Amino acid sequence: MVLPSLPRLQIALADLLCQGPAVEWKQPRGVLPTLDPGPNRNTLTRRRSAVDQSNERWLPVVGFEGVYEVSDLGRVRGVPRANSRGDRLPGKVLRGVRHSAGYMKVHLRREGRSHNLYVHRLVLTAFVGPCPLGMEALHRDGDPANGSLANLHWGTHAENVSDIIRHGRHLPTLVTHCKFGHRLAEPNIAAAAARRGHRGCLACSRARAYVYQVDGLDFKQISDRYYAEIMGA
Repeated sequence: MVLPSLPRLQIALADLLCQGPAVEWKQPRGVLPTLDPGPNRNTLTRRRSAVDQSNERWLPVVGFEGVYEVSDLGRVRGVPRANSRGDRLPGKVLRGVRHSAGYMKVHLRREGRSHNLYVHRLVLTAFVGPCPLGMEALHRDGDPANGSLANLHWGTHAENVSDIIRHGRHLPTLVTHCKFGHRLAEPNIAAAAARRGHRGCLACSRARAYVYQVDGLDFKQISDRYYAEIMGA
């Protein structure tokens, strides 16, 4: 008996399957049909961003004209250009890096040198002008990552500190006790620290001066004694 070759056998089996009775497919019980989930969150975010950026304005980055541009929404992009080898470089929006303090920075290159610059200062310099002498960049909503023009303005250092305190980001005003457990409230406030706008522990300050003169003393014990005297305990 001569067996048919493999391709012929496959064709024969396919013919038999095609000639069989038609079977209607039914949804298995307990299995819900797959529904179209619609646009996901990322898609909606991109759509909202596209709407928000429809009126976005761009100006050259001061000092990097013809190379980079900054927008009033706090975005930075490269301008399409040719490099020193003549290669065409496409323009694209740069991805910022968040600083440890929360501010956004971008990495720019000019004449072979790298520059890490704050986005909020690029926005203000381009749309408002150079920073006046003695001024700083202030964020109206207290969010250091919000580099939009509507959220920025030049102001004094005192105004900046006042904004930080108002938005609850000033660490010295959030501390209620020193590291030895003494409450930072009157009358246990060191005058020298108060003049600098900070709250220093008066008991620890006195204990530090005393221990400095006498060796071998327990600082915690001495500072607790001063704290009890100051608070009238």
